[in-house]
Amino acid sequence: VKPLYRITFEDGAQTVCDDSHRWLTKSAKNGSRDGWVVRNTEEMHRLSTQWIGKTRSARNSLFIPLMDAPAPGRPWIGPDPYMVGQLLGDGTMRSARVTLYSADEETLQYAASLGWNIYRYEGVCPRVVCPEGDAEKWRNLLGNAAAADKSVPADLMLADPVTRLEVLRGLMDSDGSVDKEGRCRFVSLSKALARDVQTLARSLGGKASMRFEERPSPKGGKDYRWRVDM
Repeated sequence: VKPLYRITFEDGAQTVCDDSHRWLTKSAKNGSRDGWVVRNTEEMHRLSTQWIGKTRSARNSLFIPLMDAPAPGRPWIGPDPYMVGQLLGDGTMRSARVTLYSADEETLQYAASLGWNIYRYEGVCPRVVCPEGDAEKWRNLLGNAAAADKSVPADLMLADPVTRLEVLRGLMDSDGSVDKEGRCRFVSLSKALARDVQTLARSLGGKASMRFEERPSPKGGKDYRWRVDM
């Protein structure tokens, strides 16, 4: 029987380990002098206890290295993973046809290269409709969930890194944004989908935090959404 500790990282990720688990760490305060130092969990706990009650700052921090390679996974042989991300972000399975709505010209060109049909209308967002022969495989993969209930299929979450990256690219190109500083953000009505985006980013070696947001609605009242910052 040994003491267990819950370690929480800056993006909210957590893990549980015992007191003798060893970590490669760097102190924000003395890191430039000491470099990377191996500490066990008990030593880390002792340091954090010394910092309790002090003003929180970057100097009162220990850092661990980020992943140097994405988590491995299984080869993917299903439908195009980038289009999976696009459909989860801006698509619907609930109409008569499997349909994506996008005004992004690169997305339209990519969909056309896969044989999807593009319908352009004056003053409204172009519709991208999958070939009729492919509709069933898309419905079998993504189901018929409403916007607030969407999620990435479990098999794709366990796919190889290139596939997972393509899913994340599709999601970010549909419901994501990036600011001038290079900070990425994804927003969704679906908590499960936001959690999947967070997991995908972490599995590829990134940091991702998630929070629930309430915002004033243009029609009055409030809008609700989940936000992932990467």
